[in-house]
This record gives sequence, structure tokens and C-alpha cells, in this order.
Amino acid sequence: MVVDVVLKCTLEEPTAVPDDSQRSVGFSSPESVCVDATTIHQLLSVSAAEFVARLSPVEVSYLKTLASDILSQIPCHKSYMPIQDLINLNIPLDRLSLLLSALALCCIYPKQIDSNASAYFLSSRYLLNYRYVKPSLDLCIACYMQHLYLLKTGPDNQDTAALIMAIRTAHELKINETVSPDRCTLPAKLYLFLYFHDHQRPSPGSTIRKTLRPQQHIPPRGTPRRKFTRARITLRVHRLPLTEDWIPSMSICVRSSQMILLLYFQTYNPSMAPNAAQNLHNPSASLLAMEGRLPLTWRQVKRIMTSAFILIYAYWHGEVTFEEVCRGTAMALVLHECQRVRWGRELDGAMAVLRDIAGICGMTILPNLSSLLPDVDLGVLRVIAG
Repeated sequence: MVVDVVLKCTLEEPTAVPDDSQRSVGFSSPESVCVDATTIHQLLSVSAAEFVARLSPVEVSYLKTLASDILSQIPCHKSYMPIQDLINLNIPLDRLSLLLSALALCCIYPKQIDSNASAYFLSSRYLLNYRYVKPSLDLCIACYMQHLYLLKTGPDNQDTAALIMAIRTAHELKINETVSPDRCTLPAKLYLFLYFHDHQRPSPGSTIRKTLRPQQHIPPRGTPRRKFTRARITLRVHRLPLTEDWIPSMSICVRSSQMILLLYFQTYNPSMAPNAAQNLHNPSASLLAMEGRLPLTWRQVKRIMTSAFILIYAYWHGEVTFEEVCRGTAMALVLHECQRVRWGRELDGAMAVLRDIAGICGMTILPNLSSLLPDVDLGVLRVIAG
């Protein structure tokens, strides 16, 4: 007996609710930024600063020197200052914006460690949106760091706008065409970071590709000539006329899906969240913690679900083993549980679909979860398995 199964799983990104990270800032804003020297030096000394340096081409020493220069111009008795008062000190706005962006990132990467993140970010954003700031390398880095901040906290359209602003500043400075006279590699490294992020964002075309002439589409000398590519999965529609390349095409999709799930699993590096055992019956709490090496986006949710569906589809057509589809589905459930840190109960529907299919197919999810997460309590794994 042949049974047709129609599967519908809508994965629409949740509507962003305005919060402190998305409000506009004006002269009347009550927001003041922390300018306490001890607090700032602590932010730039803890592991967050090292982590931020890995997300960008900027060295921690560069940020510390910048902070010292700016703090030397701030009255020592001040702990908090409105952004307008900081502007009145005649500190170069590109340098001030860079410091504020860096401090905002240090507050949230790899996890939230300080409550001043929103004030730092909004003040930096204000400088770039409402004040004229002459194009400079510091301005370009500030825009890029705002992009990183919004990748973790804001909707996709805002992080894309910050990235485009960084790219336009880079092109105005022509860092993609010229070599730094002092042989500094920072501009070249920054452009490679921008190039990579531009090719990862979902859009009809790349900003860098659209604004460069062919002879300019080369990283500056002294930088690795690395080719950045994006793999796209294309699966043939069932019941199309079968051809001899059907099986090879299916095989490529399957291996690509397995690779995507494995790479996300290695990047997230999941572990049991603090107080997970006490939150077993709290549907809003994330039971797994993850390393913050990759900002969570809704695109990742869709990639993970697509990869899981491809493995299930291939299993139904006899192209993957029962063990492979069980492990892939279990891995997708683990990744979605990690993503609850940002998306919360918006993932309930996607995870319910995977659990329902696992039940229909008789998949052994719990043993695979135990194999993937040997250090996580069995009670937590049972909740994830459903």
C-alpha cells in the first residue's frame, strides 16, 4: 500500500517586538552611559573582550588604548553621562562610537554579563544616525560591531543595515583597493570580515559584489586569497520524471544536510543549562546552554529544519539508514533547544513536527540524545525527546 503524506511546516520569523535595543535615541533621551573607569576596564579585561576580538579583526590592546585615551578626557568624578555631554567634550565621534560599540558587545558576548549593553549600543547608534561622522577606519569598525550586536539581539533587517553602512564606509575609504602605508593589516582583515558577512546574509545580491567593478573584487595585497562560498541545497521534487542523476542528487543533499547539522552542533557545543533540572516543566526555559560563538538567527532555524526534513525524506525513499535519520532528527532537536535562548516558545511548532514524525517512523530519539549529550541528565533528555 502506498500512502501519500503531505507535510506542512511554516517557519516564519517571529515579529520583532521593540525593546531597548531597537528604540531610537534623541537629545531628550534619558539614557546615560556608564563612564566609570573601573567598569569599563573590567569589561575590556574579562573573557568577553577576548571573545569580541575573535569576532572582529580588532585586537584587545587596540580597544584598551582607545578606552584609556577617551577616559582621560572625562571628568574623574563622573560615573554616568548623557551622550550629549560626551559629545560636548570634543572627543572624535568615530573613536567614541567605536568604544561604545565595543563595550556593548563586551556586555553580551558570549553571554550577558552587564546591564549597560543597551545604553552603550543606543548611544553609538545615535552618533552614527544623527551626527555627521567623517568616514574613517574606526567608523567602519564601529558599524561592523553594531552589526554583530544586532545579530545577537535584533531582527535581520537591522543587522543588515548596519553591515551595509560598514561596507559603504569601507568603499569610501577604498580599503579594498589600496595598501596601508604603514603596512598595517587591520584594514585588509576588516574587509575580509565584511566580505564574509555580506555573503552570508539573505538578500537578492551581495552589497560588495554589486558595488565593485570586476578588477576591484579582490582582497587587498597581504591578505589570504580565500574564496568564500555558500552551499545551497536543492532537492528534486517527487514525481518529476526520474533520470539517472536522481540518486547522485539525493546523495549530495543527504551528505550536505548531515554536514550542516554536524557543523552547527560543533559550533553550538551544547551542554546542560544551569537550573535545567528545576525548569523541566517550564516551557519557556531553555534546557541546554551553548557557546556564543555564532549569533542566533532565524535563518539557522530554517536551515536546521530543512536538513532534518531532507534526511527524513531520504529515509522514506530508502536512501539513508534508520540509524542515520534517528541521529539527524535528534541532533536537530538539540540544536532547536539551544536556540530557545533567543526564540523561546516560537520553536514549539517546529520541534513538535519533528517529534510527531519521529513517532510515526518509530525513531529511537532518546538513545541518540544520550549519545550526543552524555553529560546531560536523563530527565532533561526525555523532555527534549518529547
